[in-house]
Amino acid sequence: MAKETKFLVLLALLALLYAGCAGDPNVAIMEGAETGDLQKVESALEGEVNINIQNEDNKTPLIIAAENGYTDIVSALLEAGAALD
Repeated sequence: MAKETKFLVLLALLALLYAGCAGDPNVAIMEGAETGDLQKVESALEGEVNINIQNEDNKTPLIIAAENGYTDIVSALLEAGAALD
């Protein structure tokens, strides 16, 4: 296989991987809680999201948002049914 073809195949695989993560509501809700992006969190809540997903530190989006003072995100998560424990 020519170098150009291998490069194009690799580029296509990376694009597919990125598209899969970008569309994952579980990734989006964690990113939104970490960065204070209410729109991203609300968009994730419209999809099939695990609202109580935990990161590698066992923190949920609710805990992350609360720790960072994102009260609008905390409210949205609680209204959507996020667990307090």
